[in-house]
Amino acid sequence: MQRVYEVSEFGQLCKRGRSPFGMTRPEMARKLGVSPTYVSDVESGKFSPSEGYICAITGLLGLSTAEVKAAIEADKITKDTEATSHPIARL
Repeated sequence: MQRVYEVSEFGQLCKRGRSPFGMTRPEMARKLGVSPTYVSDVESGKFSPSEGYICAITGLLGLSTAEVKAAIEADKITKDTEATSHPIARL
């Protein structure tokens, strides 16, 4: 069964950053020294990126630190909102 996750703000930023280079997730994973699954999980919002990953991706794709911080903050807000709106969280 294939996993289906929404792409996070950070994931969308990475996808836009890869696009001009024609770089796929597996290619980016190889350049960063991580697994393609890790890249997919971070971009989907399943896992939060480590500081090292954030620094590496910012340099590799030429992203601005401000863009990356804004995307990560937006993802945190989304996760917090989802967690507090879940029926079990309200018990």
